[in-house]
Amino acid sequence: MKIEKRPYPEPGTVSWTLQRCFAILFGLVLFSGADSLWAQSDRGVITGTLIDPSTAAIADAAVTAINSATRVSGLTGFSSTGLSVAGPMARSAPDLMAALQVLGGPDGYDRKAWSWTLPPSRKPALKDFRVGYVLDSPMASPTSEVRPVLQRTISALERTGAPLRPGWPRSYNLSEAFNNYMFLLSALIFSREPKEAQESDRKKYQQNPTNPFGAGALSSYAEWQQQCFRQLAFRALWQEYFEEIDVFLMPCSFTVAFHHNHEEDLNSRTLDTPDGKRPYMQLMPWMVTATLTGCPATAAPIGQSLSGLPVGIQIMGPFLGRCDTHRVRRSSERRDRRF
Repeated sequence: MKIEKRPYPEPGTVSWTLQRCFAILFGLVLFSGADSLWAQSDRGVITGTLIDPSTAAIADAAVTAINSATRVSGLTGFSSTGLSVAGPMARSAPDLMAALQVLGGPDGYDRKAWSWTLPPSRKPALKDFRVGYVLDSPMASPTSEVRPVLQRTISALERTGAPLRPGWPRSYNLSEAFNNYMFLLSALIFSREPKEAQESDRKKYQQNPTNPFGAGALSSYAEWQQQCFRQLAFRALWQEYFEEIDVFLMPCSFTVAFHHNHEEDLNSRTLDTPDGKRPYMQLMPWMVTATLTGCPATAAPIGQSLSGLPVGIQIMGPFLGRCDTHRVRRSSERRDRRF
């Protein structure tokens, strides 16, 4: 067997509306000032020939590599790590699909090695989709002006006859996923900083061990690798769950659009809401699941708050299942102009 180790930038997997766009840019641009949204990762390529006891070659054999530490199978194109989040914005589901078909696929040297095709949607109509959903979390509970719009959306889906399943997948813990995400995000940001900024941040994190950006920034390679294994375990958990459902719905954000807050310390910033001030960092939890697992998430507007600002919902699908999320959004647009 010959194993080639080559770094690849992760392909973009997530599209967003304005709210989703801000949330994602908040995570990877405002924090880092990075000139690229791609996280680097190493992918191994295993080549060789399988033979039977008589030394004859076995044609079309399926091979699955399983990590002995994490029990995660090494599915082709599935075991990469990173926090890729790039995707197109558009005014409708058909426009979004057209943009994705134009922009998606390999660039540069990668085009010599592989091609890219979107798999078709698994279901023909909205009523046929098995829909999981979560509308609330103590980590970032939607405000009183966002929650009713989310609830009306679920009620509208119920009226179509689509099977609904509330709650997170078994064994999924958003708080644990959030910690995993923050570790990897902070490690990425720290690695892209100039040396002077790294020294400054290192001192800051050492003085305040509770800073959520400290663990990843100050981690060893072994610690970072363990967190990458944890990320793959979350991805595998969701892939198993998507055998039971087709799409999963959750809020884009706990609040509507807000005035920019330029205070330097993100952890001390607050946002004004109808229910009082809320921590700025509560913008983070709802973006974690799709970004961490690499699952596609299409954000769709579902209505307006009493203040006249748009409210969105995330439609997340299985890994590489972009057409499922677009089908749900397009079917919803046809049934309700609020989408």
